[in-house]
Amino acid sequence: MNSGSRRYLAVGVVAMMVLSPSAGRAQVSMVFTWSQPNMQTFFVADFINLAQETFDTSSHPDLFTALLTNTSADTQYVAVRIKFGIENLSAGALSDSYPNLASIETTVFGVPPAGRIFTNRDIADQGSDIRIRESDYDDAATDELQDLILQTGLLPTGQYIFEFELLDEYGQLLPSPMPFSIWVSNPTRVDLLGPGDEFGQTLPVVATSTPQFFWSTDAAAAGITTRFQIRVVKAEGASSAEEAISGFAVWESQITDQMTAIYPSSISAIQLESGATYAWQVNRQIETSSGTVEIESPIFWFKMEDPSAGVVGATVDEEVNQMIDQIQEMQGVGSQLEGFQPTGQVIVDGQPMNLNSLRNLLEQVLNGQLQVVSIIIR
Repeated sequence: MNSGSRRYLAVGVVAMMVLSPSAGRAQVSMVFTWSQPNMQTFFVADFINLAQETFDTSSHPDLFTALLTNTSADTQYVAVRIKFGIENLSAGALSDSYPNLASIETTVFGVPPAGRIFTNRDIADQGSDIRIRESDYDDAATDELQDLILQTGLLPTGQYIFEFELLDEYGQLLPSPMPFSIWVSNPTRVDLLGPGDEFGQTLPVVATSTPQFFWSTDAAAAGITTRFQIRVVKAEGASSAEEAISGFAVWESQITDQMTAIYPSSISAIQLESGATYAWQVNRQIETSSGTVEIESPIFWFKMEDPSAGVVGATVDEEVNQMIDQIQEMQGVGSQLEGFQPTGQVIVDGQPMNLNSLRNLLEQVLNGQLQVVSIIIR
């Protein structure tokens, strides 16, 4: 090869390096932010909306935001691939996980030197330059989940994985964010424990003017904020639970990360009247892919003590027995222990305990501050 040919080849190699798709591949980077860290329920309709193009995205949930940074002086062109999967499914699902349930890939779009931001709504907006170029679903996995989904309209409980991949205009993978995961727990109920009983049942009498309310809930996942709204109303003359709870509230309060509340003696609540009947309810506020929804508990009622009229409330030992019954039900041994009553001395950490102290201990169990490891019958 003569020297002229070598010079020509060298120029060609330089030109290829300049024009290669890899040139500038690290000039665009992406930071992903999930918009709903406390989301506990994922509706199927909102999952479908991720890959459904429309000119009106106002009904689409606000799920994520992606920040694209461009370190070059020129507009760079990229695409984004989003993969969606479910791992660690709850009992009842046919498989343990679906790590690659679905994916979508956008059209190539420009990122100016100033960078840009897009959300899941932009991807679904037909008027946006970031549109869905192609989507793919695991048909076998979708068929397997179909029956489970049809029962509730929800995607099943499990660990949801979102993986974002940044591609250059030639389809080559660029440095991308780490996959994001969120545990979707799908809460379904709130159960009241006391005081009182379900509206319409035998009307229990409460002795204290500042009763403590207890309730329980399912799917209280660690690290997720649980929010409740408690409402207490005077229920005189109400013919139904719904009519009673729609009355004027003598006390309402937001409760966060606990499942007990004491009726206040301050001006934040109207003093409970002797001999009067009251109803109460707790609603759990759930963050979902479509916003906040509420799960309503049953409605309980109780009557305030009025000694002058011969209406006397529960004594401390009766309250303790009621709490023990509630704990037995929570532990799933209520039917086995029906008719049994605790006898003998109460011992805690080797020391005798009076009923007032035991009452405080049982309140901590009902509130979730202490956990019952085992119940032994002797």
